[in-house]
Amino acid sequence: MHILDNSTILSGISSIENDRISRMYSDLYILFAFMGFIIGSFALFFTINVSKARLGTRNNTTVYVIDLPPRYSEVEPPSYDWVLKHRYLEDFSFKMHMSLNLSTMMIICSCLILL
Repeated sequence: MHILDNSTILSGISSIENDRISRMYSDLYILFAFMGFIIGSFALFFTINVSKARLGTRNNTTVYVIDLPPRYSEVEPPSYDWVLKHRYLEDFSFKMHMSLNLSTMMIICSCLILL
């Protein structure tokens, strides 16, 4: 009959823990491999689509060569609605730009005052 002592019990437990740790690492490596595959496939898909889109826009562009300015009779003035719309947009962008400048100046002044 074989009698177990403490050394065989401890060595048995450590081998079980080593097996668990090795399985855990192998599962972790498999998980990292799948994650790398998924991220790599997304990056490849994105790169291919961006390159196709860039080549498509380059090939579909048309270049016009203008020799002379058009005559005054060939130029049509823009419609009244278009003028009002663009004037409003320009006024809005100017006001937005000024408000951003004012807010930036206020922040800078408050920082200088705190110093």
